[in-house]
Amino acid sequence: MGQKALSFAWPVLAVLLAAGGWWLIRAPEAETPATYRAQMAARGATAPVADIAAAAQGSVYLVTIELPSGRRSPVGTAFVVARRDGTKVLATSALVADLFRRDLQANPDFNGGRMMAAQPKPPDYPALRVTGVEVHPAWDALGEAAPYWSAYGVALLLVDDPARLGPPLALARRTVLETLKAGDPVVLVGYVARDLPLGDLTRPVPSAEAGIVTALTGFDRTRGPDAANLLIQSSLEAADGAAGSPMLNAAGEVVGLFNDGDPSGLLYGQVRPRPADLLVSTGARGDLVAALLDGTAASDLPGIVAAWSTAGLDRRAAAPAPDQLVQLKARAGPDADIVMVAEREGALVAADPLFPGARAAWFDLDLPGPGLYLALARSETGARVGAVLQGPDGAIIEVGTVGALVSSCMVRSEGPASLRLGVVGDGGRVRVQLYRAARPGG
Repeated sequence: MGQKALSFAWPVLAVLLAAGGWWLIRAPEAETPATYRAQMAARGATAPVADIAAAAQGSVYLVTIELPSGRRSPVGTAFVVARRDGTKVLATSALVADLFRRDLQANPDFNGGRMMAAQPKPPDYPALRVTGVEVHPAWDALGEAAPYWSAYGVALLLVDDPARLGPPLALARRTVLETLKAGDPVVLVGYVARDLPLGDLTRPVPSAEAGIVTALTGFDRTRGPDAANLLIQSSLEAADGAAGSPMLNAAGEVVGLFNDGDPSGLLYGQVRPRPADLLVSTGARGDLVAALLDGTAASDLPGIVAAWSTAGLDRRAAAPAPDQLVQLKARAGPDADIVMVAEREGALVAADPLFPGARAAWFDLDLPGPGLYLALARSETGARVGAVLQGPDGAIIEVGTVGALVSSCMVRSEGPASLRLGVVGDGGRVRVQLYRAARPGG
């Protein structure tokens, strides 16, 4: 299973400077949490996490490979959904489905093993055998041209006795999906690799995590019309084992299918830290699961392939700044002037307290006056990078995304201000540029 190239992302969160101080578009916090993940979890706490997890738990299954010896190896997560005729199936990541249709038969390590899906329902924790898969056709059609974590990576698992599956989770309506926005709380319920060794795999208990949506974009990591923004970028942890987990909104509805995580790494016991992924993870919006359930995914394929331009993605990966500056211009207005007001560079080093275990660097950015600002963090070595903007109180006010070569943040200010840009990545040197879009005379 080859890793597919990442491309840049475009999250936008608004910040307002007023009456001598920063007022953030979020509830005030008495004390800023110490780490990035703690801050993002605090923002997502507006969702009733415990209630959502309890309601969904019986419908979220642990997917394993069971060897003839009876030993089980975990490979990911799946959750119950229903077709139009009421038939129940399991939705999961295409990465999990690929293990069934490719590795299960071809890999001698499995030695006659079978894929099983176990429900966390005591006392017997029923497990059903996976008998087939349906993968979104665009996952195969786009192949290596598509980003590894994202492009149409949804699938269905068929089981030997579907009537025994738990209650199906409700998919959010299209109107809800198309109004999903940065800052909305989101809850993941699934099986995270680091928690699995603590329990009996025949008696699975899912984990739950709260976070926020950081952006909705297309799979090329640029924002388009609402209907086309099928990639959910979020602050949920990109942990092995979570691939295929449902992403739930505050009402407990499925808004997305989590795609970050490495099932093959989990299968072979290669759970490892993912420092550059601490900032942002990705998932496929619920529309794609609905298309598989409704049988419309195949008819959507010609339009998807026609719209997908590998050359366009390559150009953006090689020189992303022009596209992002075009978007800055579009948001600021046709009469806005765009100028670069600052440029910095430095090396990513280890042991940053906000991003434990990650390589990071901080840059002071002075905003000279009112306007819309774009901060670009570019890797000088071709490594992945992510970025966050931090306010004077230490709180993160804008989240960039992890991407190949570049990450970006946008912020609006009504006057002069001083911010810090934190850049996290795989190492090497980075260059930071701050652009300002302001109306003439502003």
